[in-house]
Amino acid sequence: MNNKKEDCQAADPFNVTLPIHYQQPFRPEPVYYSLETTFQLTNDVRAFLRKPRSIDDIKDAEFEGSFHNGERVYGRVLWHPSNELSPSNRLSIEKLYLCAGRDGYVPLFEPNAERPQFGCLENSQRLKYRLLLLDREDPYGSDKDVQGLSLDAKFASQVDQLRTGMAHLPSMDGFVFSVDPLFQLEPGIPWFLQVFYLHPSHIVQLMPGHIYDNGW
Repeated sequence: MNNKKEDCQAADPFNVTLPIHYQQPFRPEPVYYSLETTFQLTNDVRAFLRKPRSIDDIKDAEFEGSFHNGERVYGRVLWHPSNELSPSNRLSIEKLYLCAGRDGYVPLFEPNAERPQFGCLENSQRLKYRLLLLDREDPYGSDKDVQGLSLDAKFASQVDQLRTGMAHLPSMDGFVFSVDPLFQLEPGIPWFLQVFYLHPSHIVQLMPGHIYDNGW
């Protein structure tokens, strides 16, 4: 047996490409409760009225920034472009809640969990702020202002420009409100929206992530 040690000589460096995959955090709401719809927020009325013709169009319209004082939030729920509804079967938003958790609590809608959670719907001690911005059945029961400043929340059908622009979009409904009153509360707090909407065969709930953060 040859026990002689061979000398190790350095070779020229070379690159090796390794595949890396990122897994999206588990969010049960869209999977179980959204029924192939998308909930989008933007500060641009033109983006709000843009008709998506494919999934890529929906992704391109995603707004990932922060909302600042003086801006308005335009929100929309839209049916998957491949499942376009007829004009006689319009998607309709029924209620809109806005809430913020206490001590870092993140409101989720998980009614079938071992410890059920109902997001902004539940009047829980874990919520620091909870506002009902819109209620189609009881418009006078919604919260109109924060510390005397109007939220000016409206369904899209109540705004001429939005109603006209959505006339050809039966698979979409939306809303708009002002962020200014929220600046009267503590800065930097994450806010969450929960929307209830009706489509021809179901009442559905959506619970997206926070919409205000670091934009105060």
